[in-house]
Amino acid sequence: MRIAVVCPNYTQGRSYQENVWAEQLAKMGHAVRVFFAGPADTAPQRIDESSGSYETQQAATKFLPRATFKSRTIAGLIAAFQPELIVLYGDKYFCQPICASAALSRVPVVSTYSENLGMHEFDWRKRGITLRQRAWAIGFKIARGSPIRTACRRSAVVVGNTPQASGIILPLFPRAERAEIDRKMIDLPLGFSPDHFGFRPELRTQVRDELGLRPEEILVCVSSHFAAAKEPYLKLIIDALRRAMNDEPRLRAVIVGFDDVKHAEVSRRIEQHIASTEKSQGSRFIRQPFADRTRLCELYNASDLAVFGRASISCQEALGTGLVAVFANDGSLNHLVKRPDQGVFFNPNDVDDLAKKLGDGAKIVKQHEGSHREAFRGELTTAAAWLSYDRIINTVLDRVATSSAGTSRA
Repeated sequence: MRIAVVCPNYTQGRSYQENVWAEQLAKMGHAVRVFFAGPADTAPQRIDESSGSYETQQAATKFLPRATFKSRTIAGLIAAFQPELIVLYGDKYFCQPICASAALSRVPVVSTYSENLGMHEFDWRKRGITLRQRAWAIGFKIARGSPIRTACRRSAVVVGNTPQASGIILPLFPRAERAEIDRKMIDLPLGFSPDHFGFRPELRTQVRDELGLRPEEILVCVSSHFAAAKEPYLKLIIDALRRAMNDEPRLRAVIVGFDDVKHAEVSRRIEQHIASTEKSQGSRFIRQPFADRTRLCELYNASDLAVFGRASISCQEALGTGLVAVFANDGSLNHLVKRPDQGVFFNPNDVDDLAKKLGDGAKIVKQHEGSHREAFRGELTTAAAWLSYDRIINTVLDRVATSSAGTSRA
């Protein structure tokens, strides 16, 4: 099948779902081309992966602050590719010309939505929210509502990547139309690349030796882009780790994401925050630079716990390597945990509760000492296998085939 993957922004080698979809679809034998925004139209560029090859192509696009404006050429470039399926990600402004194109009107479309309450408030009528939250909600409804409605109406399948997505998307439609859109919707979370993440015991031993860890030590991994918006979460986690370490002497932490170029100032402040902690904790924190997928898999395998302040793709990747996860209990990640010993949840922005839940996670790990720990990791990896993108993609493709068959019969 010829499949067009459409997203405003694209960077090769990242873990965003458009990247992994392109890689996995190519591995399955499909002809894939990724279309994304750029300063000018370009010729298709071939990307060779070990598992398969696909193409990328830029479409000339006008940009506005914090948003991607419409491209006049995107629909024509996709039509020239002659796709049999189009998958839309991200900003639906960029996708509007595709949805309106007569030349593409018979091509099935899949559109994806990752909206969740960890981003901002979406219901402007909700009682008790701040004026800023109400402004965000109104802005979403006015600015994003129209292109989202256009994309959903055009789509054969609408994928909600969080349990909250349908409750955010459906109210954008008139009541009489919601049942029709709801029939198109399927709840499928973000996932992880099975080619890049998984539990590998030999890797665990190798990397723990590299990091200077003793066998009995319990390593907590904190991985993030050190962007300014994530700084409060990182400091919260570091403070909670310090408190948890007071109660659990075997606990250590690896902080992954230091960046001396793009996020140098935030990296400096995080380093200072760790240094102030180490006055009482010694050298129980390990610093690591921003990691690509290969290195992140290595560090996850070396670790026992992973902690996240908010939803990110790394959450699924951590589960895919068999880690015990410590997640914020904000409703955006609870559905990922399928067994009680796979994850624990802390009250958002509550450093004391996070410290306690880190301790609870450490207790789970300590129940599986020595050779039992490897078997336990294998069990957790199996429990997270449903998040592997090969399975997620096949579910969507099956749903598209069912939808197309129903349309043909109609």
